[in-house]
Amino acid sequence: VHPAELIERPDALSAEFLGKIGRNGRLSDPASVPFGLDLPSGALVVELTGAQGPYGSGERLIGEKLSGANALAGAGRDCIVALQNGGILLARVVGAPPRATLVPLNSGTPILYDAEIAWLAPIVMRVLSVS
Repeated sequence: VHPAELIERPDALSAEFLGKIGRNGRLSDPASVPFGLDLPSGALVVELTGAQGPYGSGERLIGEKLSGANALAGAGRDCIVALQNGGILLARVVGAPPRATLVPLNSGTPILYDAEIAWLAPIVMRVLSVS
């Protein structure tokens, strides 16, 4: 990401913080609060409470929300995924939405075959929280 893209712009919107994702890769602590980084429209943010594949505990993952025909851009990528049944999880999308296979980033978590996807947000940025 070019540093100029992180500077506040008049056309930028705050991203929606969805909540925290646990070790099982599922959204477990829903929240709907603003996230303090201005991003383009459609950005979503989750915070990891434990390591998920290449992503570390405490990282905030930012995805670009896509739906309909645009969701095809999420195939083969790590995404925040909303299922038609209302669940939200972090997984690698295999196949072409609206029905795809969702592979968890941690071993031991079941693969979801032929999952019905409402929307997905490919990960476009990682932010590490330093305390």
